[in-house]
Amino acid sequence: LPVTVGWPASASLEALIGEETRTEYEPGTRMIYANWGYNALGYLLARLAGTEWDEAVRDTVLAPLGMNATSAGEVGHERPTGYTLSQLDGSHLRLEPWTPPFTPGPPSGALVSTVDDLARFLIAHLAKRVPGLRAETVADMHRLHAPLGNGGGGMGLGFRVDHRNGRAFVCHCGDGDGMTTFVGGHPDERVGVALAINTAGAQNARAAIVRAALEWVLSDERTTVAAHGSTRATPPAGGYRSTYWGIRADIAPGLEPVLATQSGAIAMSEGVSRLVAVEGRFRADGGMFDGCELDYDPSGDRRFVGGLYPFEFEPDGTPIVGLPAAVDENGALSGTWSGTTDTPIGPIPLELVVDAAEGRVTIAVMGTDTVDTNAETANGWIQARLEIDVPGFGAIVAHPRLGLVEGRLEGLLYIRTMGGELVCPTVLTNAFT
Repeated sequence: LPVTVGWPASASLEALIGEETRTEYEPGTRMIYANWGYNALGYLLARLAGTEWDEAVRDTVLAPLGMNATSAGEVGHERPTGYTLSQLDGSHLRLEPWTPPFTPGPPSGALVSTVDDLARFLIAHLAKRVPGLRAETVADMHRLHAPLGNGGGGMGLGFRVDHRNGRAFVCHCGDGDGMTTFVGGHPDERVGVALAINTAGAQNARAAIVRAALEWVLSDERTTVAAHGSTRATPPAGGYRSTYWGIRADIAPGLEPVLATQSGAIAMSEGVSRLVAVEGRFRADGGMFDGCELDYDPSGDRRFVGGLYPFEFEPDGTPIVGLPAAVDENGALSGTWSGTTDTPIGPIPLELVVDAAEGRVTIAVMGTDTVDTNAETANGWIQARLEIDVPGFGAIVAHPRLGLVEGRLEGLLYIRTMGGELVCPTVLTNAFT
C-alpha cells in the first residue's frame, strides 16, 4: 500500500477507503508499512459486525481487557498537551490534538488511550491470554507473516516481530501529533514496556528508554555473551534512504561501523548508532535504532532492515541537502526558481518567484500559491514565512531557508502543520540559468 502523509478530509470511512486506498506493488511482493491497511481492515470489521468499527473494537477488545479509558475520540479525562521541538528555531511547538473529519474517525489513528490501558493490552499479550482469543490465535499474531531481511524479522498480525539478544520480540510504535509511543517486549520472558511521551519526534529517547528498561530487567550472562559474538562482515558503507518516511542514513566504515540518521520528517534530532556484531546481525548502540538488531543483505544489494518499525533502507548516493555552510553573498536572487522539495512521500514540485529588491517571495506548491511581502532576500539568503492551504494537509506555514550556491538555491523548507514540523531538503534552479 502507498505511504502517505497528511490528514484525510473525507466525509466518511467508506469514502476514505474509496478515495485513498490503493495498491502500489503487487500484493505479496514487498513489505511496506502503511496506515491505510488498518483503515481498510476497520471498514471490513464494521461491515461484518453491522456496527461502527469503534463499537466492535470496544465490545470485543477494550471492554474484556478493562481498557475503560480508551475510545475513539476524547476519553473521560484531560488529555495532555503535545509538543515537538522545532528544528527551525529550537522552540517547543504546542500541538493541538487532531480532530477527525468524521465520526468515529479512521481506524488508523482515532483511538485515544492512556499508558495504563496500553499496559493492560501488553500484559494480556505477554501472558498469551487475551480475552476472546484462542491461545493459537495470539501465537499467530506474534509469529512472522511478512518477512523483512534475513534474520527472521518483519511483521506479524498488527505487531512488529523480531529478536533482540536472542529473544523473541514483539512491539508496535506510534508517532503523531505531539506524541511518541511504544508497546512491546519479550513474550517468552513475559517482560515488556508501555511508553507514552507527549513529545513528537522523540525516536532517540524512545529507543533508549525501551532498551534500558528491558536490559535492566533481563540483564544476565546470555545478554552479555550475545552482545559480543561476531559472524558477519562489516556492512557496506555509503548513503541510504528508507522506503517510507524518506529517512536519510549514512554508514561510515570502521572496526565498529557508525550509522548516522538525519533529522527531518519524523525524527526531531539526528541519531548516531555504533554497530556491534551480534550472532550474524548488527546491534545498534545509540540513536533511533538503539538496542535493535539490523540485517544486511548479503547478495550485494547494500540494503539493510530493522528497527522498531519495519524499516527498509536502500542505497541512495545522492548528496544530503542541508543548510549550506557558504553562499554567494553577491549573487542575483531575483527570478523564478523551480525544482523539488524532498518530503516523506517523495519529491514534490516547488516554485519560488523572488523579487529581492522588494523583499517579496511567492511560493507555488501542489496547485496553490501564496506570497510574503516581508521576506529577507539579501547576502545570498532567502528567508520567508508563507501561509498556505495545501490539499490533504490543511493550513500550513512554510519557512524556506535557502542559500545561493553555484547558481542554484538549496537548503531546507520547514513546514509547520497542526501535527508538527516537517523539514524538507530543497534544491531550485533559475528558469533563466
